[in-house]
Amino acid sequence: MAKCISCGKSGLFVRLDSSGYCAKCSRYFREIEEKKRLEEEKKRQLEEERKKEESRLRKIYESTLVNIDSLQIINMDLVRKSKEKFIAIDLETTGLSPVFDKIIQLSVTIFNDGKVYDSFSTYVNPGMHISDAASRVNHITDSMVLDAPSEKEAIKKIIQYLGNSAFQGHELFVSHNVDFDMQFLKNALKRSGINAHLICFDTLFASRKIIGQQIKSKKLSSVADFLGIKYTDLHDAAVDSALSGEIFIKLIELAKIKLNEKYSAMTQLEYDTCVWFKEMLDRKGCDTKLLCFNSTSYLTVYCYSAVLKFKPRAKKPYVIVSGRHPLPDGLNFSPCPKSEGDGFLRYHYNSVSELELIEDVLKDRYQRVYTSIIHDVESSNQMRTAADFIFEHITV
Repeated sequence: MAKCISCGKSGLFVRLDSSGYCAKCSRYFREIEEKKRLEEEKKRQLEEERKKEESRLRKIYESTLVNIDSLQIINMDLVRKSKEKFIAIDLETTGLSPVFDKIIQLSVTIFNDGKVYDSFSTYVNPGMHISDAASRVNHITDSMVLDAPSEKEAIKKIIQYLGNSAFQGHELFVSHNVDFDMQFLKNALKRSGINAHLICFDTLFASRKIIGQQIKSKKLSSVADFLGIKYTDLHDAAVDSALSGEIFIKLIELAKIKLNEKYSAMTQLEYDTCVWFKEMLDRKGCDTKLLCFNSTSYLTVYCYSAVLKFKPRAKKPYVIVSGRHPLPDGLNFSPCPKSEGDGFLRYHYNSVSELELIEDVLKDRYQRVYTSIIHDVESSNQMRTAADFIFEHITV
């Protein structure tokens, strides 16, 4: 005798479906399944719409967040100047989106003369739920930030602690994956009505360049282990900010060793050419923060892109200039071979004093390149490349 496995109805005339349900129960469960399917479909559509909206807003934010007036990668000149003082910073957040998520812990550690001088840390009430995924990483829950300062109050506290100069481009911020931290901070500052100018250094991308293939992972703990730095309780912003600062100090020392190796391989005329070129640009009021040199078969001047090529090691040292632009009269220029480009000329010199005769030509070339690339170099989509690039080359 047929019997429904759900309601227990039985009898000679009871008809069961393939799952063992009577007609009434079968209809009931089909309705539940259909309702569940519709809810899942609606949830999927909402998630797609949310992602599209987040992508749209991200593009809007990123077009204004990271630019020449807010965030920039620095070169070794500014690194040297920052030895006396820099600020290591780390954030914990409700999620990964700088547009939709918020800061829940903000920590800074001030370093003076290579040592920890002072630190400040605060939880932040984001006014929104902390996702389970975020809590599993940073171990911060909604209850922990319930009585914490609001975002606006936390921003006010950090500005009072660091001083306005830090947010006007006069102090160096150091972080591991600076793009992530600074976009969250920049958004928080904007929502608080503050238009800041931040100068930053990324230890993540610097470690990729300086340490290279010596370790596979370049995450904070792996880099710290490789450099012999001891730590406890990662994913606490106060610990991570101090650790980023320690890593920064070690990386700069390694970078100096690599640069010194390049310096020692240079001839005196190559070195003199580098020094003269930078001093000439400084004297003429040019921005040299992205100026650097690379000495291989040519001594190449870079402002992110290649600017000029010198050949101090040639029997008759020379610099290559364009023959398409006005050149001083009465000087000895000779055509370049095709390998160095059609329409280019060689200007021979035996000492940097002879370069002074064409310094306006060299300065104008540098300035044209600088003007054409500066906004691209310091935009968010070029930050990593710029960070990698700066450690391949000599700065003076």
